[in-house]
Amino acid sequence: MGRGVALAGLFTFLARHRYGDAGPWPIVYFALAGALAVFTAWDTALGGDAWPRVFTAVLVAGTAISAVMLAAAPLGEPAAWIRPDTALPDLDLLPPSIRLLSPLFNVTGGLALIFGAIFSTYVFMPKRRVLHYSLDPDQKADELAFNLAISLVAFPVNFVVSLPDAVRELVAGRLHSRVSATILIALGGMVASVGTGLARFGEVRAFDLSLVAGLGLLFAGFIASVETIEELRVPFTGRLVWRRAQR
Repeated sequence: MGRGVALAGLFTFLARHRYGDAGPWPIVYFALAGALAVFTAWDTALGGDAWPRVFTAVLVAGTAISAVMLAAAPLGEPAAWIRPDTALPDLDLLPPSIRLLSPLFNVTGGLALIFGAIFSTYVFMPKRRVLHYSLDPDQKADELAFNLAISLVAFPVNFVVSLPDAVRELVAGRLHSRVSATILIALGGMVASVGTGLARFGEVRAFDLSLVAGLGLLFAGFIASVETIEELRVPFTGRLVWRRAQR
């Protein structure tokens, strides 16, 4: 979660010129995201459980503040509220300080969904660790900081080299059901995020399709993760689609 917040803050800061003159707001958003990311990483490394409450409180407060900013935003008297090229609301009417909240919140949520699903996949899949690191909170502060930095590289490397073993387990029917479920969830988040990004560049035809496909993958992942479902049938028919193997 901390990495997703940090990346969202960095992306918001780097994209500031696309949204016009936002004054000091890109720096403010970047600093807030960085502070929250550092606290999340620190609390997680120490084995604490305060970061979910802090993160939720910041999210609720940020949502309330952004709603107030949006309600008080001067929109002027535009010739049209809807852009004729996209048939979507003209977001350029909003001040840059408010428009920059979109990448800050959306990138954070998208990365949290995708990275969370990928990490859950790694937890339940057979693993090969070619790069080792330790997040033991009892180690020295400099060692912990070094291992946190190493983990940014070690996790994706270990994940990739573990994929062949996961494929073999899948073919043999021994792969944990949570692996396929979280892969579907990650794919659903990616597809929906790509469609939303394309809509920002005027490609609205892919937007609806990506949302339908993304929601379908997310729902499939949810179904695959629910251990109590024993079988699936085509609605309004008796045709069996899938049945959980007996253990």
